[in-house]
Amino acid sequence: LSKATKRIRCSHTPDFFIIRQNTAGWEECKTEEELVLLSANKPYRYVRNENGHWRCPPGEEYARKYGLYYAIRSSKDLDPVRLRNFTWLEPYFCKQPPPVNQPIKAAIISLVKALPGIAFSSLILKVQGATPDDINTLIATKQIYVNLSAAPLAEPDKVQIFLNQEIAIAKQQLIQTLPPPVTSAIQVIKVDVGSSLSWDGQPWQIINIGSKTISLQSSDRKVINLTNTAFNELVQKREITCAENQIQSNNHKEFEEILLHARPEDIETANHRYQAIQPYLQPNPPQFPPRSIRRWRDNYWNAEKLYGNGYVGLLPKHHQKGSNEPKLDQAVREFMAQYIAQHYENLKNRRITGVYRAFIEACETHEPKLEPPSEKRFRLEIRQRSGYKQTLSRCGRRAANIQKPYHSAKAIPHHGDLPWEIAHIDHTQLDDELVSSLISLTTCNSSEAISLTDINLGRPWVSFMIDSYSRRILAVYLTYEEPSYRSCMMVMRICVSRFRRLPQIIVTDNGKEFHSTYFNQLLAYYQCTHKYRPPGEPRYGAPVERIFNTNNTQWTHELKGNTQILRIPRQVTQSVSPKKQAVWTIGEFYKFLEYWA
Repeated sequence: LSKATKRIRCSHTPDFFIIRQNTAGWEECKTEEELVLLSANKPYRYVRNENGHWRCPPGEEYARKYGLYYAIRSSKDLDPVRLRNFTWLEPYFCKQPPPVNQPIKAAIISLVKALPGIAFSSLILKVQGATPDDINTLIATKQIYVNLSAAPLAEPDKVQIFLNQEIAIAKQQLIQTLPPPVTSAIQVIKVDVGSSLSWDGQPWQIINIGSKTISLQSSDRKVINLTNTAFNELVQKREITCAENQIQSNNHKEFEEILLHARPEDIETANHRYQAIQPYLQPNPPQFPPRSIRRWRDNYWNAEKLYGNGYVGLLPKHHQKGSNEPKLDQAVREFMAQYIAQHYENLKNRRITGVYRAFIEACETHEPKLEPPSEKRFRLEIRQRSGYKQTLSRCGRRAANIQKPYHSAKAIPHHGDLPWEIAHIDHTQLDDELVSSLISLTTCNSSEAISLTDINLGRPWVSFMIDSYSRRILAVYLTYEEPSYRSCMMVMRICVSRFRRLPQIIVTDNGKEFHSTYFNQLLAYYQCTHKYRPPGEPRYGAPVERIFNTNNTQWTHELKGNTQILRIPRQVTQSVSPKKQAVWTIGEFYKFLEYWA
C-alpha cells in the first residue's frame, strides 16, 4: 500500500541473500536516518515494531511463501567496536593464518591463564619475542579470548585478554557483585572558637565551646546550641564538615572550569601579562611599576589566594563583557528569518542588497508595522544561516556537497586503524603535454632524439593507489589510454609487484572501469572488499583526490609544457602554448614520476 492507501506494485532488489545453517532469506541494510524518512513516505512498507526494530511487512509476506525470511538491518543495530575488531582480525581469519612459534604460544597462553584480564599491551611486553601478529592469530583461532565488543584492538591498553569466554564472564560478574568501596569515615575538623563549619550546605562559625554544649552562629547572626554528643553524631554522619575543604573543592572546580573555557587568544594574553609582571613577583621588585602592572599583579595575588594558582587571574574576561541578550525584537527576528528563507534562499540567487531593500518595504507593509534592522545586521543573519542547507537552496545539490556533513559510522575511523586496511584508487589527466620522437621509438634514447621530429601526444592519464591510513602511494601507472579496466588491473599488478600483497578494502568512485567484470573478479578472488564512494561526492575519496593536487603543485607544474596557462585561454598565444613548450616523453616522465611517488 502507498501513503494514500492505494495498492501498488514495486520491483525491489534487497542488498543480501543470506544462507544460514537452519534458515535463509533476504536482508536489506539501511541507515537509521534513511529508514525514518522512508517510514514517513512509505508507512506501510517500513514499520518500526514495539521493540524498536524495523520490519517490512510486504517483504515478509512474499518471503513466507517460499519458507524464507525478510529482515531489515539498521545502522543503529551495528556495534561499531565489534565491526572495527572484525576488520582488524580479517587477515587472520583465513584458512592458513600466520604461524605462531610454539614456545611463544605456550608462554602467551600460560601468562593469560595466570593473569586473566591482562592488557594486550602488557602481554606483548611480558612475553619475550611475542608480536601483535602472534596474539591476533591466537584471538582469531579462538585459542585465547577477547570480548570484541568491549574495546577496539587498535587501543591495546584497553583490551583485556582471557583464556576463554567463561573466565571473562565470571570475572565480569565478580566485579559487578563486589560491594562499592567504603570511604573513610574519618574527617579532621578543627573545633576552636572562630572555626568555620558547613552544616547542611550552610556556613556556620563556632562562637563558644562549653563543657557540655557548643554554640554555633550562622551567617545571619542566628545562634544555636548543640550538645557535644549531638555535635559528634552530626560530624560522624558528615552532615557537619569543614567549610575550608568545601571552599577548596569548589574553588578547584571553578579553577578547572576557567582554564577549560579559556580561548587560545586569552591564554596568549595571560602569557604576555605573566612575562610582564614576573620581575615584580621577585623578592626585590623594581619600584614604581606602571598602573597596568600593578593591576595585573594584584589580580595574580588574589587568584593565588583564592585558587592556589595566580595564573587564572591574568586571563582576560572578555566573554563576561556586555550583554548576550538580542537587541532586536522577537517579532522582527522571526519575520527576518522567514523572509530570508523565502526570498534569499532560493534558486534566483538574488543579491543581499536587493533582498534587503525588499525586506524594508515588507516591514513597512507588515501588520503591525515593524522597525527593520540595519543592513549590517541583515547580512549577519544571512551569514549565521550559511551552510549546507543555504547552499542547497541557492545553488543545488552538487555545489552543496562540499558543505554536506560527512556521514560515517560513529566510533569507526574514516581511514582505518592500520596500514593496508583501506586503499583508494582513482585516475586523473595530468596537466602536462608530452611528446614522442620517431627516433626515440627505435633507439629508446629520448633525451638525444627529442629535438628531431617531435610529435605532440597530448596529456597522459595517471592512476594512483593510496593507502588511506599512512597516505603512502602504493602504486602509480601512466598511460595515454583513457581510464579502463586495464588501468585498474595494472595498478593492482604494480602494487603486488612492489609489496607482494593487496589491501583489505579498496574504495573507488562509480566510474564504469570500476564496474568491470575482470576487475571485480580479481578483487573477489583475493578476498578484497570493494566499496564505492557516494556519487558526486569526491571528498569521500579525499586521500587520493588530495594526491592529485599535490602531484600538480610539487611535480607536474614545475616541468616545461605544463598547462597552467590554459586556465585563461584568451591569453594563450602560439608561442607560449603548452603544445609548443612540450619536451617530455612518456618514458622519461614515467621514470621521474615513479621516483617522486
